[in-house]
Amino acid sequence: MSGAKSDEMLNLDVQTIFSLTFVCGLFWYFFDKWLTKYVWKPLCFWLYNVELNERNRILITKRAPSWLAKIFYKIPQLFFWVNFALKWTGWEDWTNWYSYCDFREMDENEKLEKADVLTPYVFYCSYVIYTFFKDTIRRTDKDNWSPLQIMFDIHHILTIILIYGSISVNLWRAGFLTRLIHESTDLVLYGTKLYEGYFTIGKGHKRYMLFLIAVNTFWWFFTRILWYGILVYQLHVFIFNYIPFDTYETKVALVLWIGSFLMWILQVIWIWGLILAFSNLVKKNSFIDPWHNTDTKKSGQTTKKKQ
Repeated sequence: MSGAKSDEMLNLDVQTIFSLTFVCGLFWYFFDKWLTKYVWKPLCFWLYNVELNERNRILITKRAPSWLAKIFYKIPQLFFWVNFALKWTGWEDWTNWYSYCDFREMDENEKLEKADVLTPYVFYCSYVIYTFFKDTIRRTDKDNWSPLQIMFDIHHILTIILIYGSISVNLWRAGFLTRLIHESTDLVLYGTKLYEGYFTIGKGHKRYMLFLIAVNTFWWFFTRILWYGILVYQLHVFIFNYIPFDTYETKVALVLWIGSFLMWILQVIWIWGLILAFSNLVKKNSFIDPWHNTDTKKSGQTTKKKQ
């Protein structure tokens, strides 16, 4: 990255970045509606190769297009973060993450690194804003309100706070590590959900569905509980042992650590959904999604569980 471009990126304040990502997220929301109609839905019709009827309407027109879209949106994000990880070293020793994330002083090389990380940061921020818009508007339907759905909204709000807070106090390295840990899990998850749709219309196999859920559960534990838990612990070591709470930046860092810990708790809660899904599929030959309050039987029918 050239020096002039680096200076330009570093001169962007948090308010400017928020405004930029808010506009991009809003544009993304409306562009996704167009893509859903003309790209994602036709692809799902081709992928599942079934006639639309009342039993598979929700799957083909709503759920599967959303899963497919998220796969396509997540692939470039994973590429951005892996590319950044290969370009900027220093993060490889996890036992030293507390020092790696130290935000108090930056040399010239670290300023170049921060300027470089802002591009994937802005892309991811825009994605989170788009997702928040989409889920919030969808929740205006009273049938979509439940404590667990509200928990997803809390997740979005926590993510937004962590993103902008980490930029404002130079804890962006913790943000980079968080995304590097998380992104591949999303691709595994939504890839499995696409096969879930295939299974529910009667074309998939139970043993493959069980295998994919098992892979999801393992990878979720390995990335979002084990490694993200290590990151949250390393941040705890740094914040509570190496910095005094006498500045605005350190107080914000404490708030961000609390948010990260709450985010980790959500990951622990959500893994039980995968475990329950595996258990129910073994016992009942149906894929029950406890977090979205649905029961998808292999016949292709998707039903809401009674409250």
